[in-house]
Amino acid sequence: LQAGGPEPYHYTITIKTSDVFGAGTDSMVWYEVIGDKSRSGLRVAADSKTSSNKFERNSRDVFDLFTGADLGTPKEFILYMDASGLGAAWDVDHVVVRDELLGAEAEFPASCRLDKSNTKAILKPLSESGVMIVRVKTGDLSGAGTDANVFAALQDENGWTGEAALSATVNGKSDKFERNNLDEFKISFGRRLGRVLAMRVRTDMTGAFAEWYLEYIEIVNPGSDDKAMFVVGRWLNKQTKELEMLPGKESSTIEYTVTVVTGNERGAGTNANVFCTLFGTDGSSPEVALKKSQNMDKFERGQEDVFSVILGRPIGLLQRCRKPMGL
Repeated sequence: LQAGGPEPYHYTITIKTSDVFGAGTDSMVWYEVIGDKSRSGLRVAADSKTSSNKFERNSRDVFDLFTGADLGTPKEFILYMDASGLGAAWDVDHVVVRDELLGAEAEFPASCRLDKSNTKAILKPLSESGVMIVRVKTGDLSGAGTDANVFAALQDENGWTGEAALSATVNGKSDKFERNNLDEFKISFGRRLGRVLAMRVRTDMTGAFAEWYLEYIEIVNPGSDDKAMFVVGRWLNKQTKELEMLPGKESSTIEYTVTVVTGNERGAGTNANVFCTLFGTDGSSPEVALKKSQNMDKFERGQEDVFSVILGRPIGLLQRCRKPMGL
């Protein structure tokens, strides 16, 4: 039933795009609201009441939804996009469904990215969405702050969550992750979480000042007041973009030395980007770029290059190393 029909039920849908670089999208977007009484059916997010250019970075787009039946209490919000257009990927912060007759609102945290490989997001209400308080402390060193986008994932007894963007701070400040800052976020990890056992943090190294000295991250479950402290005290940079960490009052990071000897045959050297993954008895590392050696020109014929590889947690006794190379 469209607007203007007899006694339509009127809702407004507010979709908040995240405040991170490249967050907006030019894609077509559809949505569906599922309530405990009925569902809206698939709708096109076509005419925003707040902007002629929808889904831009840090925007709030509002859409009218008219239904012929009462949806009841919203229990699920489904977003779809077709990943079309030049700026296809989309970082969604949250969605609010408002019943205009009753004045009741339901918030659906998102903190997710939709792109060509993931065109659908199923959002749960705030009470069921695994919202955690994430406090991030940047170090008090020269150049410690970053302009890069930062992402996090958590592990509990049921496994790893999906990755969430640390985009909008609780107090709304735009300059996140500046030197000596303590930034606080409310982040949905997509499901209810138990005791946090481990954490991954990743930076995409975008922006003019990309390197970042991360002091610590504290995770608080507002439902239980359980806390997990992850002490880092390390730089994240092009060589170490991602850390997987264990909670504790001392840093779980560990440094490995990787020595690469290039053969002495003619043409043995390379100018390609080289990466490695370390495998141990207790797990494996992310793929790590071998960037800085003691030699200005790396991987030359007959040369030995030594690299420092920093991991967020020990991986046990080293067993092997995989060396994919980006040509």
